[in-house]
Amino acid sequence: MKSAPTGLPMDLSHPGRSRSRSELLMVNHMVKPVRPHTRFEKARIIGARALQISMGAPLYVSEQKLREEFREELISLYGVDEANVRFVLDPLKIALLEYEQHLIPIDVDPHED
Repeated sequence: MKSAPTGLPMDLSHPGRSRSRSELLMVNHMVKPVRPHTRFEKARIIGARALQISMGAPLYVSEQKLREEFREELISLYGVDEANVRFVLDPLKIALLEYEQHLIPIDVDPHED
């Protein structure tokens, strides 16, 4: 996909128009697999996504959603007041949440035996 001057991918159906971040989040979602992932494929997808997140890739889940999903953990770590302003920083937990919500645009090539 070509890149617009703003750094966002261009919308090829409308030349000169960039897609907004919310539009990109709607487009980028996990491809429906042909069959359920094996535990090895799941580990590979989550591990690859966790590495991307740790290297600074944008998240496919919002900070607010992270706060909601990991609220109990944040409260136990930081207390009730701080839990409202902090969110989870562990790339593996974020990647696992994105996988469970089918937000990761990574899939494996199925090998038929």
